[in-house]
Amino acid sequence: MSNTDLRNKLRAKTVGAKKDFRRTEVEFDGLNYEFVQPTLRGRKTIIEKSRNADGDTDDVLLSINAVIELTVIPGTEERIYEDTDLESMLNSPAGSFVDVFAGKAVSVMLGADSPLPESVG
Repeated sequence: MSNTDLRNKLRAKTVGAKKDFRRTEVEFDGLNYEFVQPTLRGRKTIIEKSRNADGDTDDVLLSINAVIELTVIPGTEERIYEDTDLESMLNSPAGSFVDVFAGKAVSVMLGADSPLPESVG
């Protein structure tokens, strides 16, 4: 096999492969909520929205922005929350649904919530 053929084969298995995004659910108060893994661009956006005045990433803002961006109606790509929900979530009590959802959202954002497909591992 030539280097060009090998290169093309290697590229087809990575950048040319179907992109499977992980999804995970949580039940809260009798309803299911789903969190969908973002693209790398989406993760970058969440991180950028979570910077404080000094340019450092604020962990609380990161968690809430992950919830806002990644919580979808199960089986869809439709977001449940809007950017305008940030203030309401910031004013929620510690340990509320925001913290429960943040754990799932951040985990799926980092790609750590479920195992890799067999073809990758």
